[in-house]
Amino acid sequence: MPPKKSADQKPGSSSQRGEDAPHQSLDAKRLLELRGEELERFESFRRSAIPKPQMKKLLHAVTGQVPDVNSIIVMCGVAKLLVGDIVEHAKKIATEDGHHGPLRESDIRRAYAQHLRNTKLPLGRSSRKKLM
Repeated sequence: MPPKKSADQKPGSSSQRGEDAPHQSLDAKRLLELRGEELERFESFRRSAIPKPQMKKLLHAVTGQVPDVNSIIVMCGVAKLLVGDIVEHAKKIATEDGHHGPLRESDIRRAYAQHLRNTKLPLGRSSRKKLM
C-alpha cells in the first residue's frame, strides 16, 4: 500500500522520494558553497550541450541504423561526461607543468592519450591482431 499524501504535499516532493532527499540536500549545500570562478564554471557546464544533430550523424555512421531520440540524448550525456573528465585531467596536467592560464592544446592531447591508455574499452586501438 503506497504512503498517503498530505493535502499540502506536491507529487514528486522530496519526502516522497525517500533516498533521494539526502543526496539532493547534499548537492544543494555544495552548490551554495560555490563562489566566483567555480560558480561560473558550473553554470557554463550546466548550459553546455553536445549538439544532437551531430551525435545523430555519428551514431548513424557507427551503427548503420537511425538512432532513436532517447539513445541520442543518452550518448550526448555520456559524451559530455567524457569531455568533462578529459578537461579535468588536462587541468591537473597543466598545474603539474606549472601552467596556470587557459588550457593548452598539448595538455588536452596528453589527457586524452592518458585516458585512452587507462580505459578498458577498445577505443582508438585495433582489437584485431595484425597479420604482418
